[in-house]
Amino acid sequence: MSPLSFITRTQAAKQPLDIQTTPTSPGEPAKVVWRPQTEAVTVEGAVATIAAGTETEPLVVETIRPGVVQVTGEIPVDSAPTLSIAQVPDPAAFARTAFIEALGRAGVTVAADATGPNPTDALPQPSLYSTERKLAEHVSPPLSEYIKVILKVSYNRSADLMLCLAAAKAGNRDCTAGIGQELALLGRLGIGESGTYPFDGAGSVDQGKTSPADEVAMLTRIMKEPWGEHIRKGMAVLGVDGTQATNGVGTPAAGHISIKDGSRATFGPGEYQGIILAKTQVGYIDAKSGRQLVYGIFLNNAPLAEIADFMAADHDIAAIAAAIQQAY
Repeated sequence: MSPLSFITRTQAAKQPLDIQTTPTSPGEPAKVVWRPQTEAVTVEGAVATIAAGTETEPLVVETIRPGVVQVTGEIPVDSAPTLSIAQVPDPAAFARTAFIEALGRAGVTVAADATGPNPTDALPQPSLYSTERKLAEHVSPPLSEYIKVILKVSYNRSADLMLCLAAAKAGNRDCTAGIGQELALLGRLGIGESGTYPFDGAGSVDQGKTSPADEVAMLTRIMKEPWGEHIRKGMAVLGVDGTQATNGVGTPAAGHISIKDGSRATFGPGEYQGIILAKTQVGYIDAKSGRQLVYGIFLNNAPLAEIADFMAADHDIAAIAAAIQQAY
C-alpha cells in the first residue's frame, strides 16, 4: 500500500530512505538493511520473525531521536522482504554527508566534518567554477529509473521534481508552469481539461481530480509513446514488489497486474472521525485468457475509524483487480 497522506499541513519534499526487512527464523529478529547508508542516519531494527501465515500489522517506521530511525513490528517467516520508507528531514545535509563519505572511499581527504548542516553560504560563487576545475560529474539516471522511484513505492513527492523539470524544459523556472506542460501532454493524448485537474505534481491537493475513464484512456494511449513501456514496467506488481508486495501473495493473479495506487485520507478535529478521500488503483492486467487489459478502480469518501480500515480498503481493491484478472 502507498504511504498514507494525512491532510494536516503542507509537507516539503524530502529524501527517502529505503529500508528492507527480511524474515529469519521464528522467534529471531528480522534482518533490517537500508540504503543509502551514511553517518547521517542509523536504522535500528526491532522486528520479530513469527510463524508462517500469521496476520500482521504494517511495520512501523519512526524517528526516535535525531539521526536514528527505528523499525518495529512483526513479519511472518514465509513473507517476502518488506520495503519501508523513512523520510530524511534535511536532504541537503544528508547528501553532503553521503558525498563526503564517497570522496573518502575514493581516497580524497576532506577536512570538514562529515555530519552536520549544509553550509551553503560557504560555497564559492558560480562564476568561479570552470571546466578546468571540475573534479567529477554526476550523470542522472535515465527516465525509466526515475519512474520506478515514483511508481514502485508510490513516492509521489518525486513527481513534484518531474513537474519542475517539465517547466525547465519549457524554459520556465517556475515549477507551476510544469502543470501547463502536463495539460498539453494530456490534450495530445485526447484527455480533456473538463475531466482531469492536476493541481500539483504529487496528487496531494484535494482540488486535483480525475476519473477512472480518463486514467484508463491515458494509460492505453501512452503505450504508443516511446516512453510508454517504461510507465508499465515502473509500476508495482501485485504480490511481488513495491506498494503491492503484500497484496495477492500466493494467488493466481500475483505477478500479472502492474499497479499505481494512490491514497488520500484525513481525520477531523480531535481525530474523532476520519474519511478516506481516495483509495485508487490504475494499471495493466495480463488476464488469465492472455488478453491485455487496462483498468482503474476508485474508492472515494469512505468512513475511516482506524488505520485497519485503510488497510482493508487497500486489500479489497487489490482483490477486485485480482478477480478481474482471473475472470478475463
